[in-house]
Amino acid sequence: MSDQTVTVAGNGAYPSPSFTPTQAGTYYWTATYTGDAANTGAATGCGGQHVTITAALYWTNPLDGTIWQADPDGSNPQAIATGQTGPVGVAVSP
Repeated sequence: MSDQTVTVAGNGAYPSPSFTPTQAGTYYWTATYTGDAANTGAATGCGGQHVTITAALYWTNPLDGTIWQADPDGSNPQAIATGQTGPVGVAVSP
């Protein structure tokens, strides 16, 4: 569980601090505003926003500018970006 606070002052967008998941899974978040003298508090429910992190293998083909993704064992490869200029690298997402 991660609990982070962002101070607000006036109208505007307030980005949340970064969060790096430590393992694959589904992550949920909520937002709560406690209110002030002129504004009523508000909150979102758990599950209102979520993201699913899956383990994956990524690699590039610098000859045609394609970035690929596959399951950790290399199965189910799919191009996730094409036409990139000189992509280079291999990465494994936990």
